[in-house]
Amino acid sequence: MNRFDRASAAFSDAIAWIYFIVFLITAYDVAARYIFNAPTVWGADLVIALAGIHYMLSGAGALQRGDHVRIDVIYNLLPGRLKYLSDIASDLIIIAVLVALVWFGVAQALPSIHDFETTGTAWNAPTPMVMKIAIPVGAALMLAQAVVNLARRLRGEVGAPAETADASSRPLD
Repeated sequence: MNRFDRASAAFSDAIAWIYFIVFLITAYDVAARYIFNAPTVWGADLVIALAGIHYMLSGAGALQRGDHVRIDVIYNLLPGRLKYLSDIASDLIIIAVLVALVWFGVAQALPSIHDFETTGTAWNAPTPMVMKIAIPVGAALMLAQAVVNLARRLRGEVGAPAETADASSRPLD
């Protein structure tokens, strides 16, 4: 596994903790609302923002581990050469889509940053701005990982590093 793969995996593992924070905020919000009859004005907004940010930032790690979705029923019927060509085509499509997502994500994020976009709720936090920043950042991370995966495939290495790494570096199934 190269340095970028290790960094991508480490980053993915680190941001997974966002969902623990989401759990804690949700538990607190539910207790505040139903036990103490004192709902928060920020709980739901923050949970939605954190979940959205995690969703965007976790894509590179999923791509690094080979956790993407593919139609295995059809893919497994293909002979080796067609699987290879299918993987190359898939990588190229992913790269094209991510280039567009970075481009248009930046186009959405810049005005949001300029206007310091907020939710408009009682809490009125800048979560829409932060979420709009996470879109091109997450797409750029995924794009970099997709390029690494394509380069690996073109060099003749098999798929994502999770498919070739030793068992100690693989996530638990």
